[in-house]
Amino acid sequence: MEVNIQLNSVTPLYQQVKNDLLNKIENGTYPKGDLIPKEADLEKFYGVSRITIRNAIKELVEDNFLVRKQGKGTFVAQAKVNSDISEQYGFSQLCIAMGMQPESKILEKKSIPALPRDIQTFHLQDKDSMIYIHRLRIANDTPILLEENYLPPAYSFLLDIDMENRSLYKILAERSTFNANEAYSFTTTVEAASATRYESRMLNISSGSPVFIVKELVIDTNGSPIHRTKQTINGKLYRFEFHKEHPTPSFISIP
Repeated sequence: MEVNIQLNSVTPLYQQVKNDLLNKIENGTYPKGDLIPKEADLEKFYGVSRITIRNAIKELVEDNFLVRKQGKGTFVAQAKVNSDISEQYGFSQLCIAMGMQPESKILEKKSIPALPRDIQTFHLQDKDSMIYIHRLRIANDTPILLEENYLPPAYSFLLDIDMENRSLYKILAERSTFNANEAYSFTTTVEAASATRYESRMLNISSGSPVFIVKELVIDTNGSPIHRTKQTINGKLYRFEFHKEHPTPSFISIP
C-alpha cells in the first residue's frame, strides 16, 4: 500500500494519518467490521511516532469510523441501517434492502395479562391476554436492538411458531390478514436513556452507555391497532432525521 504522508507539510502528521486511514476505510482497503493493523504496525508503515498514530485513531473513534474492543483491537465501524418512521418496514426488510444479514434471537415468548391501556387500545375484555415477544435484533453479527412486541389475542398462533431468525411481519402476512403495506406508526415516542446492566450485556455495550427507547403503536389503514412495540437501541448505532415531505418524523438507524 502507498504511504501518503508528507513530513514537511503544514498539515499535522496525525491529521494526515487520520485522512489516509479514513480514505482506506472508504475505499474498502479496510472493510467494515474488520480489524485494522496494530499501532506498532501503523507506526512502522507511516514512519511516524506512536503518539501520532494514537491521536489519529482517537479522532476516528470519536467520529464513529472506528470502534475499540477491549482485548481485541480496533475495528472499522459497521454500516448503518436506514429506517423511516413514516414508512412501516420491519427490521428484517430494512437489513435486506441495505444488503445486510438480519438475525433474530427469541429471548422470551408468552401470554401475559392485558394491561388497562391494552384493554382500551385493543378493545379487549378484562380477562383477555396479550402476546408478548421479546427479541434481540442483529445485523451482520452485530447486536442492534432489543425489541418487545405486544400483540392482541388474535395473534396467539405466534406462540406455536418457531420465530427464530424469521420476520414477524412475514409470519403475520402468511397466517393472517396483516398487510405491511397498510400498516403504519400511529404514535411514536423517542427517549434518550442509559443502558441497564441487562441491556448492556445483550447489546454488547458498556453499562450506562447511551440508548434510545423507541415506543410505537402500529395500526392499519382502518385505524385498527396491530401491535405496540418498545425498542431499546444502541445509541451509537442510530441517528434521527426529519423529512419535511413526510407528515411524521423519520429516523435513520445503524454502525
